[in-house]
Amino acid sequence: MKQILLIGFSRGLGKALFEQLLTKLKHGELELIAIGRHIENLPKYDGVIYKQADLSKDDCWNSLLEFIPDSINDLDIFLNASVVEPINKVGALDSHLLGQAVQVNYLSPMKLINGIISLQKKSNFHINVFNISSGAASRAIDGWSAYCSTKAALKMFLDVANIETGESLAVTHIDPGVIDTEMQKIIRSKSSKEMKGVQQFINLDSDNLLKSPKVAALDVLKKSGLY
Repeated sequence: MKQILLIGFSRGLGKALFEQLLTKLKHGELELIAIGRHIENLPKYDGVIYKQADLSKDDCWNSLLEFIPDSINDLDIFLNASVVEPINKVGALDSHLLGQAVQVNYLSPMKLINGIISLQKKSNFHINVFNISSGAASRAIDGWSAYCSTKAALKMFLDVANIETGESLAVTHIDPGVIDTEMQKIIRSKSSKEMKGVQQFINLDSDNLLKSPKVAALDVLKKSGLY
């Protein structure tokens, strides 16, 4: 049996990934676990396990592993959830938002992968991790110290896990490009004092150069080998 674990599925790229993955479900062969913060009023589909989880909370993964059966052979994990705030110069960052960025973008997925690898050693299944990364993981961007550093930290954590675990774990980092999502709206709302290159992102929107979530999702799934 194969399971797909999708972290963050209620909007943007995550929602588009969810909609595409629904077409791949096969009863008894392929099961989707969809994890999000607000799932109460979302439509429910057969073959999908829904789990409510707030990635900003330390205990959000406590009950997740019970959904992974002993019969599993393969587990695909899409690490999609992240926050771009706080956007500002170092020295002017909101400390509460900074803590949330570290928790959501780094600590939470790190703890998830740690728990799943621990379970894997007992049940002997294969794990594919598809990290929805960003160019910001390897390039310093003015005003994005929190986002750049947390995305880079997660990438390194996964790379270390990859070399430690050998053939039982495969990690793929996927940069989906610049997508027309709420994150882009947040970025465009900033001033040039908060981030020097904000006009570039405004121009991407006005020139219709942003990818649609559906196009980005299809690109991600092709790179993951599921399409």
